[in-house]
Order: sequence, then C-alpha cells, then structure tokens
Amino acid sequence: MSLPRYLKEKRGRYFFQRRVPKDVLSHKHFKGKPAVVEKSLHTSDPTEARLRAAKESAAFERLLAEARGSKPAVAAPSVADKSSKGSPDDVKPITPDWIEWAASEHYFSITSPITSAFEYAGLEHDDSEERLLDTESFELADLMAREDDLKRRKIRTVRKTALRLLEVDKRLMTPLERDRYRRLLPHPVEQIEEFRTLCQSLIDAELDAVTYIRKLYNEGKRSKELDSQHRDVIRKTHTSKAASLDAVASAYLANSPGVTDEWANRVRRIIDICASLGAPTEVAQIRKTHIRNVFDTLTRVPRNWSLKYPGKTLEQAIELGRAESAAVLSPNTIRDGYLAPLKAVLSYAEERDFIDANPTRSLKIAKARNDGRGTGFDPHELNALFSLPLFSGCKDDNSPLTPGDHLITDHRFWAPIVALFTGARTAEIAQLKLDEVILDGSLPHFIIQASDGSSLKTDAATRRIPIHTQLLELGLRQYCKQMKEAGEKRLFPNWTKPKGKGYADARSQRYFRRSIIPLITKRDHPRPNFHSFRNTMKGEMVEVGMTPEHQDLILGHEHAGMTRIYLKTSNLAALTESLSKVRFDHVDFSRIMPRA
Repeated sequence: MSLPRYLKEKRGRYFFQRRVPKDVLSHKHFKGKPAVVEKSLHTSDPTEARLRAAKESAAFERLLAEARGSKPAVAAPSVADKSSKGSPDDVKPITPDWIEWAASEHYFSITSPITSAFEYAGLEHDDSEERLLDTESFELADLMAREDDLKRRKIRTVRKTALRLLEVDKRLMTPLERDRYRRLLPHPVEQIEEFRTLCQSLIDAELDAVTYIRKLYNEGKRSKELDSQHRDVIRKTHTSKAASLDAVASAYLANSPGVTDEWANRVRRIIDICASLGAPTEVAQIRKTHIRNVFDTLTRVPRNWSLKYPGKTLEQAIELGRAESAAVLSPNTIRDGYLAPLKAVLSYAEERDFIDANPTRSLKIAKARNDGRGTGFDPHELNALFSLPLFSGCKDDNSPLTPGDHLITDHRFWAPIVALFTGARTAEIAQLKLDEVILDGSLPHFIIQASDGSSLKTDAATRRIPIHTQLLELGLRQYCKQMKEAGEKRLFPNWTKPKGKGYADARSQRYFRRSIIPLITKRDHPRPNFHSFRNTMKGEMVEVGMTPEHQDLILGHEHAGMTRIYLKTSNLAALTESLSKVRFDHVDFSRIMPRA
C-alpha cells in the first residue's frame, strides 16, 4: 500500500507532514511557524505510523477549523416541547441487557466501515488507496484522536453518543435540549448510575474497536474473538423481548444518525399503526399477509386523518371519513410515507438477523406514480428553463421570473445547472462545502462526501465528480471566490433545510416545483422535478456512449456483480475525459447570462 499524502519516510523513520494553507498562516496557531508542519511519529513501523498519522491529521484539522473561525449555527435556544415528555409508562428502562446491546452495536458501527475500506484496499484497484485514505482521514482519525481519552475513561468522550442512543430508543423522560451553538445541554439522566454504566460500556466498545483496528493493520485480518464477543451479545438480544417491532425500529433510528425528524416521525407512525391494526408485536412473527392487511386498510384512510380527527383511532377515522366522503390517502403517500419507512426498519431487521427475510421486499402499492424520478427533461423543456429571467436576467432577487437586468447568483441560479452537469442528488449539491469544490490544477472536481452536518444516501455516493467546462464558463470559479471572500463555508449558504426535513423540502425547491416547472412543461404523468436533472444526465451519458462503469462512478450508483469489485472506480483524468463528451447539443446555453 502507498503511504497517505501526509505521511513521509525519512532515514527509516516516519514523519507527519502537512502544509499550512495560506489563509491561516497569520493565525496564532501557525504564526511564526514553518509553512510545512512536520512532526516525528517515533516509529519505523509503517502500520503503526498510519495510525499515529491519522491522529495527528485529526488534530491538525481541528486547528485549521479554529483558525478559519467556522461560523456556529445561529439558532434560537432549543426549548423542550412539554407535550413530548414521556410518561413513566412510555419510557423504557435503561436495563443492563440494553446497555450491552447498545455498546456492541456501537462497536460494529465503528469497525465496519474501516474494515470495508481496508479489505478493499488490499485488492489493489485504482481507487483502493484513495478510499482507504478517505477512511483514515475521517472515521479512523476520529477514533484514534479519542484513544488517549478513552484509556483515561473520560465520560465526555462518549457522552453525546450515549445521549443520542437514549433519545432515539425512547429511554429519556424529557427530551434533549441544545444551546444556540447546537451543543447538548446537561440532562437529568446524566446524574443516574445507569447513564454512567452506559458510558463505561461505550468506552469499552470503542477501546475494543481500537484493539480490533490495530490487529487489522498489523496482521491484515479481523479479530474474530472481538467480533464473536459482540455478535453474541446482539444475538442474545434477538432472542429476548427486545426483538419486538418497536424495539427494532428504535434500534434502526439509533444507528441512523443522519435521518431527519420527519423520517423518524414516519417510522414511529407506521410502527404504531401496525400495532393498532393487530400486526404481531414480535418482528420475527410478522408475515407478508400481516403487512398486506395493514396497507389494504391504509387505502381507506382519509387524508390528514390525524389532524382532521384528533384523538380518534385509525379505524374511527376511516368510519368518519367514509361518512363525510372524504378523500383518502393517495397511493404515493402510502408508498413514500408509510411503506418506505417500514421497509427500512425491516431491512435493518434482516441485516441484523432478527428475521430471515424482509416481508415488504416485493410489496407494491397499486397506482403509485414515480413522480418524475424516472423521467428526464426534454431539450425543449431545458431551453424553456434557461430562457427564464432567472437565468437570463430578472428584475431583482425577489422577482426571479420578471425580466430585468439583475443577475441572481445564489443557489436558485447555480443548483439546476450544477445538477444538470453532474447528475448529483439534491442533498449532495445542497450540502457542498467550498473546500469540496477543487478548482486548482488541471482536473477541477467536486468532492461528494459525508461530513459534519451532512450525510449520503449510500457508500457508493462518496466520490469525485469532474467539473464540466460549461460550469466554469458560466462563472463558477468567480462565484466560489466571492463566497470565500464573504467568509462562507458552504457553496450555497442560503440553501437551508426546513426544521426536521431535508434540502428537497427547502423553500427554493418548493418554488422550483410549483412555479418554474409549470412554465416549462405541460407534462403531468410523470411530472418532472429537480431530480429529473439526474435522469437527464443519465440519458445523455448513454447517448454519448459513456461506459456504464464511468456512469455509475459519476452518478454514485452501486455496481452490480463482479463489477462492484473489479471496476469500482477509475482515475479522475479518465472520468474528466468521459464527462467532456456530455454537451447537450440540442440545448441552447447561450441564453444563460454568465455570472463571471
């Protein structure tokens, strides 16, 4: 394996080496020090050097963040909703068995991605080292940076993890509160012995993870003893009362930190509905007939039934709705709002061996439309789009569809064009940071990755996408420079998520669906939407003859069969050459006023 870029070998010894960016040279952390930080790792063992270098890299990144003075999220102090407080009957106890299970799940959540990257690196593909270096720079660096505090058994090291697990698994009498900087405030549960026991168990789990990873790096193989120990704990839990559908749903949410509040509410809603309609409480006893009965019932449920008939059961709401001839839930709502979260929970149950097979796997909702996810834009629709004042010149920022001389330069202008020339998902574009837009060098590209405050749909979504020349001609380089000079960290700082929802539900996205789409197309079945840019790019890739492997790499799709192993990625130069063939010849981009 090649060495990480920040790891250097000199005279048989290894050194950590990082160049200090020019924008922070004057900060107190770096002022008067060499432009290149170099520190001996005091080892000649390459595997030990990689681990120590990962820890040093994490410390260096923290200094950079402080020097650049990242803006804290200025949110109003969180006020606990009194109605969300649990009663003693609703709150689950913090039992020794649950603590053991939570710690073992946490162990696997740490070791699994690192093991996957390490084993893939051993296959010596084009991206093997890159994927391992990414993992070492994030997951591994984060763990190794905590090692000393873990050995000192400092509870603060795992405090946030413990509180999150308790919150998601409904084991808190009162909700967690955060200050204006999104830091967790002290909670009464932290004063009880069970919380301290949970923290100690999580510390043990993370130390086990450190031991596991050291063995993995030194011997090139997994620690079967540690894996078996934690897997036995989880298996024991599977055969206990914790294998109820409600407990599995809580476990799924606890191990999915990136989910939105809206998604978590959907999960809890369908679990409650299954229980109210008589589905088995034990997840292993649920059959396809039970699932079908639940969804047959949902086809008769009135729209907005919980708001329209507060305090009524589902069956009472059905009777009231029938008497009033109220409109019922649409097939799409049933599929996306009820079936999708249940599928996710039962897929988690299948992965963790709670059940042999997911009973929802082949379940379809009749008459559910794809709502544009399978449709792209036609050339005349794109020409109509880019002829709008939003792109050619409008009255002002508040009148994007009224002709004028004003040029909008925020995400309302850039997001559709970036989506068209990258095929990236909505959230991937929205959460891009400026330091993930690489414009220096001969191969400009976007880095799509999960980081603080952002998440990705799948592991395959982590990738690099070449920046198309059309984006540079329209002024992307100048726009990025302006954002950096303004002190921004995100590429599109005004594109914010509504509380408890995702970027696709942002105000600008609703405006795109409701005000812009009707101006460029009369199609309704299926109706195009922002996701259609992704489908349009896919179609153009096929049209110009791009290889399926390069298509998947740019779009962030999983590979099938042996392709997943042998053709995981290619170098950036090859992807740039492939993407240069994408030109959308039937679209007139001259109507767009450049923002340079």
